[in-house]
Amino acid sequence: MNNLSYVFLFIFVLLSCQKKKTLIIESFTSQNELSKSNPNTESFYFLVSGYNHTQYQIDSITNFVCSSLDSSFYKYDTFWFSFYKKSKVTNNEHIKKNPKDFFRHSTDHDILLQYKFTKSGTRSLGIYKNSQYPKKTVRFECENFQKE
Repeated sequence: MNNLSYVFLFIFVLLSCQKKKTLIIESFTSQNELSKSNPNTESFYFLVSGYNHTQYQIDSITNFVCSSLDSSFYKYDTFWFSFYKKSKVTNNEHIKKNPKDFFRHSTDHDILLQYKFTKSGTRSLGIYKNSQYPKKTVRFECENFQKE
């Protein structure tokens, strides 16, 4: 029994010593600068570094999204906040030079989270993991977003 205690202690120390990545969110300017075809919708794109699919990080990004909302969003019927993994292809420099790679690569391989808001008050979050379709979709709340 004593050896088992040492094994658990060793595992705890090992896990505690692992370097945690810092979650970094930046504007995906090469996508945000695109002209939009529908004046009743708006999309905001972000790049994320250090994301590891934990609920804590999803909650942190949700707080970021909710704190970004203000009354100017009420003029849109629908708006999205989309988060992509920053990679050698999905980054501002590469996509600005090769815009077609956004649809060829980024939407299939690097999308992480997509928040959707509608004027009627619907809020949904698509959580992606290595695919172009959400692994799961959940509802979420933002205290400062209420339907009109």
